[in-house]
Amino acid sequence: MSEFEFRNDKLVLYLEEEIQYDGEDEISINHCCFILFDNYEKEYFIAGKRNDDNAVDFKFYIKKTEDIFKFLNSIVDPSSKLSLVLFNLTNIYENAPIHDYHPYLDFKTLDDKSDEVGTVISSFHENEYENIQEKLSVFLKMLKTVRY
Repeated sequence: MSEFEFRNDKLVLYLEEEIQYDGEDEISINHCCFILFDNYEKEYFIAGKRNDDNAVDFKFYIKKTEDIFKFLNSIVDPSSKLSLVLFNLTNIYENAPIHDYHPYLDFKTLDDKSDEVGTVISSFHENEYENIQEKLSVFLKMLKTVRY
């Protein structure tokens, strides 16, 4: 098993799906996930959660950008309102859980870090998934190419 490349400062993309159920006025968050790029392994890291009492956090790696779109197409309702937020998370491992003497990133750690003041670089909100795909593509490329 190799070491993670993640440095202390990292660009992190956050995607949030808001959904309004038929006949209800309230909008709730259905899915949310953080996406990072590991330059050492040359793959994306995705950590997320579905807003359901029985749901557990998920995290996995994806090599190809196209596979991120396939994943999102399979979990996101095309009529949902989506938000994309690009974060500059500093000291990303601060308060991260330790496993085998190494800190590791998970959904909770990234969610806690994203609440810190001054971390948002950019954010977009769209009413339909198709409208945000171009911005998502640009942000995914930035995760791969912007280095500290």
